[in-house]
Amino acid sequence: MSRKRGRIRGLYIVGILWLIFSRVGIAVTGLISFLLLFGISLSVIVALARAAQSKDSKDNSNVKVDTSASQKDNMNPYSSTYRQSAQLEAEQYQQRADAGQRAIEQQQAAAAAAAEARRKELENLTPYGTQKRRRTGDKEIDALLDEEERAIAEMRRLDDNIPDEKVSAQIVHLEEVTSKIVDCIVEKPKKRRQAKKFFSYYLPTTLKLLNSYDRMDEIGISGTNIDGTKGSIEALMDTALAAFDKELDALYRDEAIDVTSDIKVMESMLAQDGLTEDELQKLLK
Repeated sequence: MSRKRGRIRGLYIVGILWLIFSRVGIAVTGLISFLLLFGISLSVIVALARAAQSKDSKDNSNVKVDTSASQKDNMNPYSSTYRQSAQLEAEQYQQRADAGQRAIEQQQAAAAAAAEARRKELENLTPYGTQKRRRTGDKEIDALLDEEERAIAEMRRLDDNIPDEKVSAQIVHLEEVTSKIVDCIVEKPKKRRQAKKFFSYYLPTTLKLLNSYDRMDEIGISGTNIDGTKGSIEALMDTALAAFDKELDALYRDEAIDVTSDIKVMESMLAQDGLTEDELQKLLK
């Protein structure tokens, strides 16, 4: 800006001199005097321009000195700026380190939780791959639960091996009936004698027949003996499952009798109090 101002001032002076001496000056002073004044004017312009350039150079050098001084201050370990910058960098590094540590801890916690869940899941499985039932402390009931777990594991193995859909459905039905009978006995242990023959004979014999079916099926040959035996087992399974359903129904006979008695008593009391539909209709009439 100073160089520009110097040039403007020089132009002002030259303009004034030219206005004074352009025509009148030449006439009054002559050509030589006019050229002399023109030279002086140019000298003034050059001097002003150099002065402005020198001032700009000094200003720029001052800025450079200040910048270099600021950089030196940042590199000086005893300066406040250096200490603040180092502290900020250290805090940022610590934050990154803490975030990395938290991520590692979260991954370790997730892995530990997954491992614990898997351990509990395996603890709750029988050696046969089925779900464990909670034991009651009663030796006979707990032995029955052991027998149920082994039987269901065998049923599932047979179901996987036998491709016939009808036999597969029969096996699934057998598993459901077996579990429901055990549920009833666990709830009412006195009824285990009623299901004793089911677990001591019917269930193991049924599984034995299904194993025979499985072995014959694996042979992969169709013949009179094999096909006839397999057909007999399928027919027997229908009969056996119907009998097992009746066995399950018999276990709830006493409960059904009790419920029926309660219903009859309640119906009688409602009738006495005039709360049945028939009694209400009589009152409305």
